[in-house]
Amino acid sequence: MSDDGDLNVQREIEIDKQLAKWHNAAFTGIDLQGIGEGMAPGLALWVTDGVPPGDFLAAVLQNNLMDAIRYADSHNEDRLLNWGRVLYDYVPSACYGSPLKYSNWIDKGGLKGVLLAGEIVVDLSEGRD
Repeated sequence: MSDDGDLNVQREIEIDKQLAKWHNAAFTGIDLQGIGEGMAPGLALWVTDGVPPGDFLAAVLQNNLMDAIRYADSHNEDRLLNWGRVLYDYVPSACYGSPLKYSNWIDKGGLKGVLLAGEIVVDLSEGRD
């Protein structure tokens, strides 16, 4: 394997470590009862890979309160405040807050794409205080 190939493999290993670090820190800190365990996988896929979530979470991520209320099921309609806290405390701000940030996150391929592109990201090891 070439030196470039070795560097690429090492870089991908480092990126996987960073993604695992975020995932472990976020999902250790998140009160899953606050958003519900069933919502955690969609949130994780969104952050790590930029996979678009369902209508409710997409509306929340785009900061669209009216659509979030419209698409909320009985489980989520009482948890909008919890969603705001989870996003602020554990999710990179580059992936939520407006329709533009939402579409950019998809285009970039989530946190993995951001890291592969060598873009600067904040330390994702712990939630914000």
